[in-house]
Amino acid sequence: MSGPELTGGGRRVAVDHSLCGGTGHCQDIVPEVFRLDKVERRAKLRDDADLAEAASDRLARAEASCPWFAITFEREGER
Repeated sequence: MSGPELTGGGRRVAVDHSLCGGTGHCQDIVPEVFRLDKVERRAKLRDDADLAEAASDRLARAEASCPWFAITFEREGER
């Protein structure tokens, strides 16, 4: 894993920057958690993201939609 992660509300989200291709699907699905860095062409976790408030189904869909498998989403007890 090469990148940041966020935890909160019994959840964990991480972006592996070594895999991310910058397609922005994650930002389209969960803009309150992800943003696309237009200079680096990589998904970033928003500094103001609150995982406790983000919908689990959309976080899971963002993970599944990533063509580079760069996003990891886990709920408490899934590790």
